[in-house]
Amino acid sequence: MAYQNIGGQCEGTHAFLKWCKKRRIDIVFVGEACVDKKGTGTQSNPSYTLASKVEKGKRTMVYWRWKMDGGIKVIREDKRLAWVEVWGHKLGGIYADGKLSVGKWREWLESLNEADSLVGDWNTHNQVWDPLKEDDTRGKDMEEWMVEKGFEIGGGYDGPTWERIVNGQRQ
Repeated sequence: MAYQNIGGQCEGTHAFLKWCKKRRIDIVFVGEACVDKKGTGTQSNPSYTLASKVEKGKRTMVYWRWKMDGGIKVIREDKRLAWVEVWGHKLGGIYADGKLSVGKWREWLESLNEADSLVGDWNTHNQVWDPLKEDDTRGKDMEEWMVEKGFEIGGGYDGPTWERIVNGQRQ
């Protein structure tokens, strides 16, 4: 399972799916998915099934390898998340709303309790997953929720979780 925020660039979706295929990743979530103003987009790929509904304002899409057709299904989907069930496990991809108030943020996190595993762009900061950034309030709440839920950060820290490159320079 993998997730990448592609910033709305259709080329980014195709490049990420190609990268995932090389690594034999079966389930792929794409954040800030490429959807044009009409609610369409270039979402097809020869190696993956696009399982998400393509619609205007959609922020997270899920793809899976063709070989998984029939053994996996979308069980929950809205503009910011996509969940699948495969072999009895609930897996989700998230593009979190970074503007939720603290109370709404915690309420939203609690709505994710059914998942077995989640990946995504959480739009929050905590030194547990990025020691180079200061914790924010939502990040502290998320860390507490993760501990309560028994979730762990997969793979440990392997560099910044987000960076912006403008004209070849890291911002």
